Amino acid sequence: MAKFTLQDAAGVAHDVEVSSSPKEQVQTVRASGKSHQVDLRGAADGPQLLVRHGQVETFHAVLIERTVHVWIQGRIYVFERIDRNRARPKRVDAAREDLVAPMPGTVLKINFAPGETYEAHEAIIVMESMKMELTLSSPAPGQISEVFCAVGELVPLDKILARLKPVSDA
Repeated sequence: MAKFTLQDAAGVAHDVEVSSSPKEQVQTVRASGKSHQVDLRGAADGPQLLVRHGQVETFHAVLIERTVHVWIQGRIYVFERIDRNRARPKRVDAAREDLVAPMPGTVLKINFAPGETYEAHEAIIVMESMKMELTLSSPAPGQISEVFCAVGELVPLDKILARLKPVSDA
């Protein structure tokens, strides 16, 4: 049995369990508290068939890093795989804090250069991901120590974008 969590574009997390019998192609998928018996057929790199409740549907699924894109019934669904046990880099040590990319995306603005100070909740870096604008800030005032990205750069999930120093150390 495989267990994982997928987060949809609206930020809703779905716990998913998939189990299959070695003798049958039928798999049991349990998501959002409901169980479904499905039969998946097709090549991994092309269109696939989903047989559910006697209905056959064609779909495509693509995994890009930790994001799953599914095309089915003329609609696109995007899910990000979340590992709830995965430690995200937050602190380097007690005196420094890293500002990390919360999801893959493109850097739109960098509002501060190294050595400049910022106020609490002030926009430090602005990103775009999945057609959403993300403003990255700090809950406390401080100073920018280093910047590790550039405007227009495509950054992966958890990339360190900037190193921050709390105001007490600034």
